[in-house]
Amino acid sequence: MIEWNVDVSQQSDRKLPMDIFVPESDRLRGALLFLHGGGFVGGRKEQFLGICASAALKTGWVCASLDYRLAGKAPFPAQTEDVRAAVAYLEAHAAQWRIDTNRVALAGGSPGGCIAAQSVLMHETCARICILLNGIVNIPAFVRRNPEEADRVRAYMPDETEWERLSPHRLTNDGAAQTHFLMIHGEKDTVVLPEEIRAFEAALRRNGALAETVFLAGEGHAWFNAPEKQPRVIDCISDYINQTFSNRQ
Repeated sequence: MIEWNVDVSQQSDRKLPMDIFVPESDRLRGALLFLHGGGFVGGRKEQFLGICASAALKTGWVCASLDYRLAGKAPFPAQTEDVRAAVAYLEAHAAQWRIDTNRVALAGGSPGGCIAAQSVLMHETCARICILLNGIVNIPAFVRRNPEEADRVRAYMPDETEWERLSPHRLTNDGAAQTHFLMIHGEKDTVVLPEEIRAFEAALRRNGALAETVFLAGEGHAWFNAPEKQPRVIDCISDYINQTFSNRQ
C-alpha cells in the first residue's frame, strides 16, 4: 500500500505532506522516516522517493518521506516539531500497519541528517534509531569550513548561540544513551569531513549509544542523490536494519 501526500500536521492553517510505503505483511516491523537534504532552505520529500520505496520492499519496514517546513519559512524548532508530528502519525497507525514503536528510525541526508540527529538526541519522539547520509553533525565546524552556507544555517537557527549548544555533537552528552546510530559517509566529503563523523561516533559511544560508520570509497558529499548510487544506500540501510533489528518479533 502507498499513501501519497498524507497531511500529518493536524493543523488547520498548514499542510505537512508525507508519502508512506506500507509493505503487505502481518509481521511486526519497524518504521523508517526519511528527511531530505537541501541546505535547510530547499529540497522536497521526492528526493528520497526511490530509496524510500526500495527500502520498504527490501526491509519489510514501513517507510515514509516527509516534506518538513523549510528554514526560509519557519526556523528551528519547526523542523523537529514536524518530525514529531510525522512520527505521531506512524504511531497512531501502529496497530493497523503492525509497527513496533520500539523500532522507529529517522534517516536524513546532510541537513536532514542534522534534523534527524537532533530529534533523536533531544528525545523529541519515540525514535531512538538514526541513520545519517553525510549528515551535518557539528554545526559550528560546518559553517566555519563552508562560510557560503552561513545564511542558510542562520535561517534554520537565527540564534547563533544555539549552533554550538544544539549541534548534534554536543547533544550526545545528554541524549545518546540507548540510541542506535548508523553513519553512511563519503570518505572524500569536504563539506562534512570524515574526521567529524569519527569524532561524533566516538562521542556517541562514550555516552551510551551503539554507533557505527560505513565510509564509502571515492564518494563526496551529496553522492546519495545520484540515482545510480541509490542501490548502495538501500543495501547499507537494509543490511543494518536486518542485522540489528529485524530479528525481533
